[in-house]
Amino acid sequence: MIPLPESAFCQVAIDTPLRQLFDYRLPAPHAVAPGMRVRVPFGRREVVGLVMRLSSTTDIAPDKLREVQAVLDEQPLLDAAGIALLEWAANYYHHPVGEVVATALPKGLRVLRKRPQKPPTAKAAVQTSAAAARELPYPLSDAQHTALQALQMATGAGNFLLDGVTGSGKTEVYLQAVAAVLARGGSVLVLCPEIGLTPQLLERFQRRFDAPIAALHSGLTDAARARAWLTAARGEARIVIGTR
Repeated sequence: MIPLPESAFCQVAIDTPLRQLFDYRLPAPHAVAPGMRVRVPFGRREVVGLVMRLSSTTDIAPDKLREVQAVLDEQPLLDAAGIALLEWAANYYHHPVGEVVATALPKGLRVLRKRPQKPPTAKAAVQTSAAAARELPYPLSDAQHTALQALQMATGAGNFLLDGVTGSGKTEVYLQAVAAVLARGGSVLVLCPEIGLTPQLLERFQRRFDAPIAALHSGLTDAARARAWLTAARGEARIVIGTR
């Protein structure tokens, strides 16, 4: 190993079929941490990569070690647990880690823009509704109340199947369960089975909750999807609704 000054270089995941991370020298001074995106030279082009870790050693000769051209984020997009999950998935499925990382980030955060763009804001991605149109909770039937209690009494990770015919009030149970989580200061991820159901579900949640809501699905433009992803990652959206 060739020693360099402490944290003098980073290992970057790049969207390529090659099964490895790529070492780059950090510019001095630098402010970079794992989970941030960087612009780096790769072959004859420049690409966006994700910093997976920092180090003070490398196997690359100093004269062949290329330098990070720019740091694209002020804060990490992924925390240590998120990075560890991606590396685990790459190892478990025997897949290039750069391609695995690429599936975790929306396209709008993985491509270089010809023109500098302003950082996405929560206002551009999070949707709210007017307080005058707020929908009040509906009274629950005995069966709905029993289901809601079971959800609220659960501790830790668990699985529940709420079984009922169309129109039986399953969504109302979900809405009141979500309200309890928000009241505790938490946030909620709501998955719907298909894109076609997303608009009506989003509208229902907007009528009910005075909270920032982000929608995420493949029907969005790349820019809108990136904005929504960032608001969720930053914790600015209390509710995230989308398909799997």
